[in-house]
Parts: sequence; C-alpha cells; structure tokens
Amino acid sequence: MKNTTFTSAKKKVITTLTAASCILSVSAPALGSTAIGNAIFGNSIVASAASAGTVVDAKNGNADLVPGRFYKSPNQNYVLVFQGDGNLVVYHYNKSTGKAYSPTWSSQTENRGGTKCVLQGDGNFVIYRKDGKAIWNTRTNGKKGAYLTFSDDGEIRVVSRNANYATTWSSRNNHGYAIEVADRPFIWPVPDCKAISSAFNDGRNHGAIDIAAASGTSVKAAAGGTVQTYYGYNGGAGNYVVITHNINGATYLTVYMHLSSITVANGATVSAGTEIGKVGSTGNSTGPHLDFSIREGSYYGTRLDPGYYTNLPAGLYNCTNCANYVNEINANRNKSYTLSSHTHSNY
Repeated sequence: MKNTTFTSAKKKVITTLTAASCILSVSAPALGSTAIGNAIFGNSIVASAASAGTVVDAKNGNADLVPGRFYKSPNQNYVLVFQGDGNLVVYHYNKSTGKAYSPTWSSQTENRGGTKCVLQGDGNFVIYRKDGKAIWNTRTNGKKGAYLTFSDDGEIRVVSRNANYATTWSSRNNHGYAIEVADRPFIWPVPDCKAISSAFNDGRNHGAIDIAAASGTSVKAAAGGTVQTYYGYNGGAGNYVVITHNINGATYLTVYMHLSSITVANGATVSAGTEIGKVGSTGNSTGPHLDFSIREGSYYGTRLDPGYYTNLPAGLYNCTNCANYVNEINANRNKSYTLSSHTHSNY
C-alpha cells in the first residue's frame, strides 16, 4: 500500500453542480439519474455522542456513505461526496449560488471500480469494489467506536471513542492508502479460515496446500465450472470434489480433498463461491483440513501453486511448520501472475 501526494494535475474538474444535479467530470461519467434533492443535499448526519459535523458513526457497526450524497461542512463552505467513479472528493461550496467547485482533496481512487465507502466497526475507513476487494483505506483498524467528521475547513477525520476521542486519521496532507488488488483467477476456498498447515512444496511431493479448519466448515468453489464428486477412501483422498474450469480457453482443475460431506451434485455447474462441501478428515488424514490443489489440463496435469493463483485473504498465518511459505505468499498477495508462468514457491 502506498501513501500518495495530491497534485493539481490529479484534481478533478467539474462543470456545474447544483442541489438538483449530478457531478460531471472530465474523467468520469455522471453519477446517474438519481436526483439529489434537499433531503440528501443537506447538513451532515449528526449522530448522538459524536461531535457536530459527524458524517457517519460506526459506534454500533459498519456505517456506509451513501454514493452520490452530498455532506456539507457545518459552515456549508465545503461538500464531501463519494462519486460514481469511486472517488471520494471534497469540493468548495458556494452557498449563494448553490454550486460546488474546485476540488481540494480526493482519495485518488477514480476509475478503480469503487462502489462502497464505509467506516467499519473496527475503525477503518475503506473503499471497496463490487467484488468485495478493498482498494483504499486509512489504516485505522483496531480503533473501534469510530465516527467520521467533516470540519469547517474541509478536513475529514476519523475519531475513535476507544482511543479517548483521538483523531486516528485526518485528510490534512494525507490522501489515505491505496491498496493494490491482485486479480487472480481463483478465490480462497475456505473464506472463514486463514491457517495453512502444509505448504505447496513440503517435501512430500504434495503439490497442494492444506488449509486447517474445523470439521464442518463450508468449502466454496474457487471458480466457476463443472463438478465431479467422489465418495469413499479413494487412495487416501477421502471424499473429494473436482471442478473443471475453462479459463481463457484453457482447462484447469481444482481439487478439494478430505471432505466430511459433499453438498453439490455430480455433474452440476457451479459459480465461484458456491458451497461444494464441508471440511473434514476422511481418507488418509490426521485432522480436519482441506487439501486444495490447482491442476493444469487434467487431473494428472502440472500442479500450480495456490499461493500464487488464488486471491488470498489478509492475515494468512502458519499453524505448523510452513512459516517460510506463508511469509512468501503473504508478501506477494497483491501481485497477479499468468497461469502459464507456473510461478510457485520453493517452500
């Protein structure tokens, strides 16, 4: 993640902005046809127990900024808006003419696909894409009881009750932190679990990773495709599922072993994220986990390292003796790799 500097070259240019119109910019389309009436184009939402000028309050959980809504500073000299192009912007506002002009600050996230801007219950202020991937944040997670304020001088602040009402982030000379997103072909198959108990190259000719999880934890399809199901011991694999995928005209398979149960029908077509089974310890297994592999061309094809071709969740950790592997894939989690490159770890 990087902290970027805002320059005049990056300022957005607007044409005309009134209480009944949408933003127009040279680099983004209009916000849409939704009218911004007086009920929306009003003062900031003031929450109890927070200061005047509060925009949203995450005391009781996540609090979203409404896309396209204009939040005025208390003196109405500035407006804050999360635009349709995914950029969070502060503009000057002329009370006499009812027009906004001359942006003074932005998150610099235009045209990166941002659709959700939220102050989270954990205190972090984040912009997400539609697919749930974060593209920008203030790095203030862990400071719970937060609320967002917008001051008379156009400054945005994240303030935390749990930090004695200290400002944990300010837009003054700080444009937040961009998050580089890796667009990899497969999603993480056990969204609720982040513990890796066996690495891709662990000395056993494994060619897979083991994800430790409680028995019965939901296992998801890593990409869309056609399902084959197998029940029994199966040479030590236990109950397992194979999904065949067509990615850019090439065939890849993902394999999910040691399942306690299979929850999808043989021959079914699934989408990424569809539940296919539950974590278990069937077959040759010493405890509940998912043995997850990616294979090129066929079941016996080249094994690809899931650590480089799966969109890894933040916070993956080593729960046995594969710290080097986990450290390596965590360090590269925001990079993308072509499947044909066969990139893999030596751990």
